[in-house]
Amino acid sequence: MRYDVFGHSAGAQMIHRYLLFQPECHFNRLVSSAAGRYCVPDPSIEFPYGLGVSSAATEPPNNYFGREVYVICGANDTDLNAPSLRHTPGADARGLQRARYFFTESSSIASDGGYLFNWEYRTVPNVGHNGEEMAAYAANLL
Repeated sequence: MRYDVFGHSAGAQMIHRYLLFQPECHFNRLVSSAAGRYCVPDPSIEFPYGLGVSSAATEPPNNYFGREVYVICGANDTDLNAPSLRHTPGADARGLQRARYFFTESSSIASDGGYLFNWEYRTVPNVGHNGEEMAAYAANLL
């Protein structure tokens, strides 16, 4: 049995990591909405910002790149001083556009490795870091 899953903010942090670290999971479609922190599927970047020094570093990337994944973020989710954002050199190196960075880097890794990449990036117009509004948008993807 497969199921669809949506996570917003901390929930998005959990579900995209679960996909990377448990690629045999039963997710059908996954919507990761406005995570404050992302784990790029790159074994050369140390965890928690990448897969380096983790069990997932040796997982075949096609196990997660081939899944139907939507990375979404509100167009107005732009508060640099939001208390939920982690501010460390690793997090800040990705800048405010963390979702776009995660998606773009993941796409590049898939392309460089010749893997099917079945992920999409979407910007949700007129929405900030609002779980209810992001969930309504995500429901249409699921």
